[in-house]
Amino acid sequence: MATITHRHLADAVLRVEGISFEDRDRLADEVYSRQLNLFASVIVLHRYGAAHVQMDVVLNMLLVFHEAMRISSSSSSNAGSGASQWPVISEDVQERCLTRISARVRFIDGLSPQLQQQAITDAIADHP
Repeated sequence: MATITHRHLADAVLRVEGISFEDRDRLADEVYSRQLNLFASVIVLHRYGAAHVQMDVVLNMLLVFHEAMRISSSSSSNAGSGASQWPVISEDVQERCLTRISARVRFIDGLSPQLQQQAITDAIADHP
């Protein structure tokens, strides 16, 4: 599987920021067809009380992450390692990731700002 680098993520942010509404719609359709579980997790937020502006933030993040996945896949295939395909992200994988994120948030809750920043820096550095 490909890896998303900081460069891939930065490129994805710039691409998504620069596309038209119609292109965002097409990208959302692509996410829907390739990562239905992730797409559904964003859409269902409305049922849990998220405002449209909040959902827009999460949807934008999903589009950026999907674009970063696509960029990393094409970079892997261009590097001669063959076409790389990201697996469908299951609900179980999402749940494990959310559990880890929640645990990290609970861990830093109550720490001094300096220790919080160190814990965040360490978590970012340790996550490939």
